[in-house]
Amino acid sequence: HRELEPILSLKQNKKDEFLKTLYTFLGNGGNLQQTMQDLNLSMSGLVYRIQKIEELLNRNLRDSKNSFELILLLESLIVLGEIEVE
Repeated sequence: HRELEPILSLKQNKKDEFLKTLYTFLGNGGNLQQTMQDLNLSMSGLVYRIQKIEELLNRNLRDSKNSFELILLLESLIVLGEIEVE
């Protein structure tokens, strides 16, 4: 919770939007094109969200160590039923 608190404390719609974006982006190995298609977003909209998530979490999502840690955190919270990513 501590690592994702900046996102988890947002209003519900923003929280859901950012969690889904983060989960999809990490699941696609940081591939912007695939994530853009999966989320049905424009490139500029996706880049804005990624930058905002990086600012909130104070992490570089393109760093493999950060990506691994975050996907592990997300998967753990999903399994525990604490978050849902639709």
